Amino acid sequence: MSPPPRIPVPARVGLHGRLPLVGSLFLAPAHPYHEGPETLLELLNSRVRVLPFIHAEDGGTIMIARTAITWVQPDPVVDNALVRREGIMISREEEVEVELVDGYFARGLIQMELPEDYTRLSDFLNGDDEFFPLLLEEGTAVLLGKAAVRLVRAYQPSPSLPRVPRH
Repeated sequence: MSPPPRIPVPARVGLHGRLPLVGSLFLAPAHPYHEGPETLLELLNSRVRVLPFIHAEDGGTIMIARTAITWVQPDPVVDNALVRREGIMISREEEVEVELVDGYFARGLIQMELPEDYTRLSDFLNGDDEFFPLLLEEGTAVLLGKAAVRLVRAYQPSPSLPRVPRH
């Protein structure tokens, strides 16, 4: 019995030192920890080392090292539920400008799901996930690789935690 077919997700993929590729990445039709299919963000934050990619120009298969990916922008027709899991608890939003080492530049909104004792943008960017979504003004998301981030400019100061008195 063959495994169920993967779900194609049309996207542009930025790679270190190359022009972006246009084609499709593929998601698992089911995820072991939640209902529904795997999301693009989950795929990029997984331990998978090499991602199959079908090049739109010639239909050829390209095996892309996940660590070489600087950003992924799903086609606007892609359902948001395939990009990022719905129903996550957003604890903070911050408007930012992001510049990647390959020159990619974007301005948008970072929505953070942080534990109660972590409130700063730096806490989020230093978290374990290797990719994070940036919501662009037109309502679409681009998934950015933290290893490719040159700088992030925040437009508001991060909140400070209440100080605990010392005895």
